[in-house]
Amino acid sequence: MGSTYTALYCHVVWAAKGRAPMITPKMQPDLYRKIREKCRDLGVLVHALNGVSDHVHLVCSVPPTLALSEVAQGVKGSSSFHINHMIPSPGHLDWQEGYNALTFRGSELAVVTLYVDRQAERHARDKLSLTLERCGDEFEPSPAAANVIRETPSAGYMSSADDWDIPRLDDIAEQSFKASRS
Repeated sequence: MGSTYTALYCHVVWAAKGRAPMITPKMQPDLYRKIREKCRDLGVLVHALNGVSDHVHLVCSVPPTLALSEVAQGVKGSSSFHINHMIPSPGHLDWQEGYNALTFRGSELAVVTLYVDRQAERHARDKLSLTLERCGDEFEPSPAAANVIRETPSAGYMSSADDWDIPRLDDIAEQSFKASRS
């Protein structure tokens, strides 16, 4: 009997509607637990999950039988429903339409995972990747994300896990985005 091997690594990011700072530190554990539960139900392996007050990053491996759009729809829908109906919260959590999804090589997993794990630190230092922070159709950061900066390109595609740079990734993504708009 034949078998199939896949190694599909994805980085998915989505934002609260209008990039409103709706995700409180008190809400995060319940929100992330619900996202992990939905991923498990879908057969999605979570490598990293983190975010800040206005958006969430998910690094995952998606089975080849599942469309990435189903993953995004499932985790966004179930997590907002759970927060809005099961957890007392100060406001209503709505996700904006769309998401940003990028695939990457297995050799880059440690770097992308570290980027997601260090979200609070990266945002505090204003050392962000425009490519990895972009949500939906926006390419330029929203006013709420005005501190997003470009990293300086270096020789490699991705740097070591200890570096803060995500070399060339922003330039490659921007060229691809502009080409798709022409």
